[in-house]
Amino acid sequence: MQRGFPTPFLTRRRILELHLKGVSYGEIASTTGVSKSTAHSICCKYERTGSLTARDRPARERTKVVDNVLQHIEFYKRRQPSIYLREIRRKLLDDNVCTAENVPSLATIHRAITEYLNMSRKKISSLAAESMTPSIEQYTLDFIETVSDYNINQIHWFDESSVIRTTGNRRFGHSEIGTPAVEIQRHASNATYTVNLLVSATGVDHSDVIVGPSNGLELLNFFDEAVRVTDNFGNPCLAVGDCVIMDNCGFHHARYVEQNLQRLLQARGVRLIYQPPYNPQFNACEPCFNYIKSELRSNQDFAYRFTELATANAIANITPGACRFFARECGYI
Repeated sequence: MQRGFPTPFLTRRRILELHLKGVSYGEIASTTGVSKSTAHSICCKYERTGSLTARDRPARERTKVVDNVLQHIEFYKRRQPSIYLREIRRKLLDDNVCTAENVPSLATIHRAITEYLNMSRKKISSLAAESMTPSIEQYTLDFIETVSDYNINQIHWFDESSVIRTTGNRRFGHSEIGTPAVEIQRHASNATYTVNLLVSATGVDHSDVIVGPSNGLELLNFFDEAVRVTDNFGNPCLAVGDCVIMDNCGFHHARYVEQNLQRLLQARGVRLIYQPPYNPQFNACEPCFNYIKSELRSNQDFAYRFTELATANAIANITPGACRFFARECGYI
């Protein structure tokens, strides 16, 4: 018999027939394939009720959620997607939506969320509260209006990301039942690298990997090289009329750094635009970094032994098609 399911009626009748013939519960169990306790309970229930059905009474109907309660549940979930079922139940009582006699159970609340509101459980994407201030919202609108004046092929994104020399230790594995899964793994070392990346919708324009954290001098050196980079046809990657978008990292606005960077780019006819604070989704370098670190995790030994080379190899694997897809995901196409 399959556990968790009621014993079939024909099996129950066979158990009763054997019991009435004086067969022991142990022999009944071996003959019908049920346990001794199951055979005993079926026979005792027949003697007590005269019924062989699995259920003495009809199943209870599901509790229905009234519209007012459903509206409050939807309001709680939309305002705070991570709220627990028991917290919703308590809020229904605290807000006098329900009384202790008619407040829905946790199962009913869960059913209302999944069946009536059509919501599913998923990972939460955090949004900084500071990004919702009127000044930041106005900054974002101005940024969108400014960038919309440029053709997609004129836009370039710049950003930095740290890479730690590690093996990318895995958290799950297999072992025999009842025994722990033990594996010898390396821990992350203190060797940290920084990836400087300049990308556009046509591919990676320029990149480098430096040891340790970046700073204003490294930023200026990077763009001093970037303005002299050309494509396969000899055309400059940063052409007249283009723009470079970067975030508001502290040393991007440092004394002399911003002035010299603006002067360097303006000499080439390139405009520097800072993206709105707390809005990393406007920078196509972010999905590029996710791809790079995914590549490093998939080649653990190589990434641990030759971190700089593995990082450069991952950057080289970013195709123009991927960059165009990332630009579309960031809303520029």
